[in-house]
Amino acid sequence: MVDGAGAPGIIPQATKLAGPTGRIAVMNFTPGETPVEQAEELSLVGSRLNRRLIPTVLRWFADGLVDPDALVTHEFRYDQVLEAMRLIEEHPEQTCKVHLIFS
Repeated sequence: MVDGAGAPGIIPQATKLAGPTGRIAVMNFTPGETPVEQAEELSLVGSRLNRRLIPTVLRWFADGLVDPDALVTHEFRYDQVLEAMRLIEEHPEQTCKVHLIFS
C-alpha cells in the first residue's frame, strides 16, 4: 500500500507501479479527470471516503476516543523509502500507516 494523499499525478504513477495484476484503491478528492493508462488485469476501485462523517471523526479525535498516533506504526526518512516499502510488503501484519519524513 502506498498513500500519496494530495500528490499530483499519483494515480497514473500507481498504475505503472502496480504490475500486471495489481490492485489500486483510489480515495481521491481532486476535482476533474485523472488520466489512467490501461493495464492488463489491473483492478482500480474508488471511494469518496464518505465525507459526511468527517465532523463525527473530528469529534472522536477531540474527545480522545481515537488516538491518531496509534495509527502510525513506523516512520522512515525519505531516503529509506525502499526499506519502508519492503516492510509494508513483507510484514503487512506489523504496519498500519508508514510515514516518510521529508524534513
